[in-house]
Amino acid sequence: MRFSASINSYRNRDGPRHAAPIAFVLFLATCFISPAILSGDTPSAMLKVYSNDGSVTEYRAYSEVTAKMLFPSAEAWLEAEGKAKSWSLSSSSILKRIHLLRVSDRERRFTVTGASVGGQLFIFDSLFCRENSAAMTELIRAARSAPRDDGEALDLVKLYLALSYYALEDPARFIVLRGASRIPNVSHQKGVYFVKLATFGRPRLTGGDIDWKVELTTSMFAELMAHREASLGRPRENEGNKKIEFTLSMLGDGRAGDGAMTGLQSWNASDGPGLNMTHYYYDSPEEGEGRMQDFLQNAVAVLENGPWSNAAGEISGRQALVVQLNKEEKSLFASQLYLVGSTVTEISCSCLSNLLAARAKGHSGTRH
Repeated sequence: MRFSASINSYRNRDGPRHAAPIAFVLFLATCFISPAILSGDTPSAMLKVYSNDGSVTEYRAYSEVTAKMLFPSAEAWLEAEGKAKSWSLSSSSILKRIHLLRVSDRERRFTVTGASVGGQLFIFDSLFCRENSAAMTELIRAARSAPRDDGEALDLVKLYLALSYYALEDPARFIVLRGASRIPNVSHQKGVYFVKLATFGRPRLTGGDIDWKVELTTSMFAELMAHREASLGRPRENEGNKKIEFTLSMLGDGRAGDGAMTGLQSWNASDGPGLNMTHYYYDSPEEGEGRMQDFLQNAVAVLENGPWSNAAGEISGRQALVVQLNKEEKSLFASQLYLVGSTVTEISCSCLSNLLAARAKGHSGTRH
């Protein structure tokens, strides 16, 4: 079974264009702002980073929405510093100009990656997947390290992947070099560099080897595709915009820790991480409300929380968009939640924009 985010049984009463303010701003910041138009005027937020030795460093963190969402107290802990000098990225000068680090929130629940230069801190995380391109564009501009040849373009892409998806792991450890067709390839035309390479997958990304396509110029960096080798779907062009397809890969049932019966689904994505869907079936609306409140109270951030209506415009339940915590990995993922009667539906993805893409097309998951 395959869909292009097209189930339409329920919709937000106000529609996606009238989302809660913070979610609307985040959606714009991560999905609609082209890296090519960002500049030094990009909004930032002040962030104090505390070290175990008692020192405090204050940064202007980018983007403003990301920093305020993840660090509402404007404070963070320095968890580790990158050892990029040992990486085999000899072609690029950027590593001589930036400082790499891993930072956590004050409660040390999760960690994200940062790259600093001149008092500026650019935040990266797999939660933002391809939208990390905007932060990379700004980082390259701030470090004055635009690519001058094929070697520098390739090294910038390797650095981007280490920042965005591989938690500052040495690129030599995750770049696939086996087989002539998998060797990194760089071409350029009229000042635009096109980079193709493959990496070993990680469970939170796609699970198998991943084929990447990236386009960059002296003023723009754009991740075009992260495609799992074994995926059945392929990105298709739709009026100039990539259309992500989701393919059903697993159906099952089970029982939650609180006794609720559950229905389980997994969907592979043609580009980037797929979706996991869980229906929690309770005996009463009060029990469903309790599960919904548990999600909201334990969320790292609540981006939306409001009524949900059916196709006739009648309010039939509640919906929320939240950022949640994977406690074992200290990592983040996004969830769309629905409460209809005594049933709670959770649709989760480690990539916020993939979840929003599915939701924008009406994949509410409320049809059982």
